[in-house]
Amino acid sequence: MRATSTDLRNWTFDPDFFVTPGVEHYGNLHWLDPHAFWNEEAGCYWLAVTATEKDGLLHRSSCTHIMTSPDLNEWTHSKKLYAPRMFDSQECHDFFKIGDKWYMIFSNLTRWWETRYRMADSPDGPWITPSFDDMFDGRAFYAAKTVTDAERHYLVGWQGIRMNMDDNAKYQWGGSVLVHELVQRPDGTLGVMLVPAVEQSFDRSLVLDPEVHLGEWSGTTRIKAIVPYGFGWQELVQLPQHALLQVDIDWEPGTGAFGWMLHTGGDKLEQWCQVRIEPERGRLLFDRSNKFHDDYHYIEERPISLKAGEPACSSKTVKRSLRMWRSGEMLG
Repeated sequence: MRATSTDLRNWTFDPDFFVTPGVEHYGNLHWLDPHAFWNEEAGCYWLAVTATEKDGLLHRSSCTHIMTSPDLNEWTHSKKLYAPRMFDSQECHDFFKIGDKWYMIFSNLTRWWETRYRMADSPDGPWITPSFDDMFDGRAFYAAKTVTDAERHYLVGWQGIRMNMDDNAKYQWGGSVLVHELVQRPDGTLGVMLVPAVEQSFDRSLVLDPEVHLGEWSGTTRIKAIVPYGFGWQELVQLPQHALLQVDIDWEPGTGAFGWMLHTGGDKLEQWCQVRIEPERGRLLFDRSNKFHDDYHYIEERPISLKAGEPACSSKTVKRSLRMWRSGEMLG
């Protein structure tokens, strides 16, 4: 259906406008999340609609249907643009072009609650899945759409929150607005980075006061750790309620894992949240303590390409206490 506005604040519902589902060619399950955009190559408007294939496989029938219009008033069913037969929901589409590449963003709620993308040289496809990583952010970053000021592109979605703001409760549908800046890499793939204005808002440096608890550590600003086997850690600083962590890291070949602990507590380090990098396995993990007995919370995992001897830079908005650890033993 449709509503119109001249100022984006006051809207008038149009009772005579209605785009009917294409049940002749599509299933009667989804017909939602229309995304209209001007396709210069086709010389008309395209409307991307979340639909389902007729007689498709259960939970694998979601597809992208395209309708066309010369004026945003009269719409014609055109074609099934993309049907990977991987998702039950392939929704919240967004199409845009950067340079000579076209991109299609969509979300899927039946696996992780995730936002993924595909890329192509033409809006007609073929739509390619990036080989290394086709996902933005992590679990529960959802329904992301793009906006641009003609110079930068931003990805705006929501990060799911848990019921009653309890970390032990289930995720709720919806959450807090989360904004990333989109970055196009030299090979055409996309990544995200912290919005520069957010980074610039942190303008006061904290002085580190390292306190070694386990393992061999040295240095106060350029810190070195030697932990041949297992786990070692030291406390670095007490953080204010909101802080930005910026770290240059390097490691020796064979290092199993290293990272940072936040929200730590207890005399025996009973509680912690952990940002863990495993360079040999090419992954970044967000982990937490207390995964015992009936508490089976997931570990958030994202791919990352790192090589020993090539310094890497990491930044993450964090809260409260920061402690650093390193493991010299490959994790089994």
